[in-house]
Amino acid sequence: MIFNSSSIADVKYNSNTITDVYFNGQSCYSSSLIKPNTKILLDDFASVNSYHPSTVPTLITNPTYSHQADGKALAITTPVDSTLAIIDKYIQKDLSDLNCLDVWCYISDISQVDKIGIILRTSNSAYPQLEMLYRSYYADSTKPNLSNGWNHLKITKSMFKNIDEATWNWIEILSYRVWAIGENKPTVYFSDCSYNEYVKPAVLIHSDDGYRNNVTVTHALAKQYGIKWNLWIPHSSIIGGNENLLTEPELDALALDSGTVQLCNHSWTHKDNLHLELPQTQIDEFALMRDYMLARGWGDGAYYFATPGAGECWDEPMMQRLRDNGCKLARVNRTGIPLALPIADKWELCNIALEASSSWEDDIKPYLDWCLEGGVTPMFYWHDVSPIGVEPVGWQFPGDLVQQMFQYIHDKGIKTLFMKDLLKMV
Repeated sequence: MIFNSSSIADVKYNSNTITDVYFNGQSCYSSSLIKPNTKILLDDFASVNSYHPSTVPTLITNPTYSHQADGKALAITTPVDSTLAIIDKYIQKDLSDLNCLDVWCYISDISQVDKIGIILRTSNSAYPQLEMLYRSYYADSTKPNLSNGWNHLKITKSMFKNIDEATWNWIEILSYRVWAIGENKPTVYFSDCSYNEYVKPAVLIHSDDGYRNNVTVTHALAKQYGIKWNLWIPHSSIIGGNENLLTEPELDALALDSGTVQLCNHSWTHKDNLHLELPQTQIDEFALMRDYMLARGWGDGAYYFATPGAGECWDEPMMQRLRDNGCKLARVNRTGIPLALPIADKWELCNIALEASSSWEDDIKPYLDWCLEGGVTPMFYWHDVSPIGVEPVGWQFPGDLVQQMFQYIHDKGIKTLFMKDLLKMV
């Protein structure tokens, strides 16, 4: 599940299944809302002083972090306007597609809300911003009824008035925003979803620790199918002398293919439980490998950090030290929930480990389809991989499944991402 910009939510998992979701401390789980093939948005909950028609006011929120160590999700508040500032490619949308814009809003007390509306920001100079009233106590009885708790707002073409048919038939929509207002109450913006190339269904593919088979298998298949792939390298693997691990010259050659693979920082010594180490050790694990990678010309993946080890490796002071030393995003372990936890733009992604026992039909494809249908960006990773047609050994992920996954992603036109691409999604 993605938590964009300023979501505030707690999620409980049982294995890879969501069992409950709490929003501002209140449970919002129901079998009709949270299940496979159901799209759920928990996005951009922020306040402004007032709502002025035909303008989008600046949000008065401050970037903050809070963390709950009991395995729940991160609570975040971030200015939503920063999302709109970096839109770099617009997608033209036939207005019939608006029937697919489903937004979930959590309203704790509907008695405090007089009106709810939708704002569309477009690239059309004649209609730079389209507004409609979704619900008002003073409107006719055919308007949608909302209630305390979760509400489903379905945006349809018929809700907008006084726009000529030609404009509706072909228009560029940059973003939409849902707002609510009560008499003498501040406006609350529930959602701000921007249309750009990174909002398309996307997948992150990762390999850890620099196993040589990931060049002969994963990299070769990534080039064949046009897949972006992230390879996490700890310095200890390079100098360890293990014949199964890549050498410096091999990594130098791999780094030249920056269109297919991004080499990323997986620490200096691959030390477990980094959050328990001394502050200087935490800094060194990132910074020494960062400087080493930059010196070898391996690219800006040096600024993207994955804490090593399968156990918990999370600590907010450690994250702050990483930020202070130039870390842009970090992939961080937390007990009970395998997650990617970026530290610059702050959201969480389900991180699914693949190994010899993984099955395409039973494990990978159903989860991949469920995530993409629900607007979730899944992240798959493995360590070593077996050659095509060879049975995997130990914790190797079968090369045949890498090929099957990559071909499926290619044939479906699913976008794959480097770590640096994540910065464009927020």
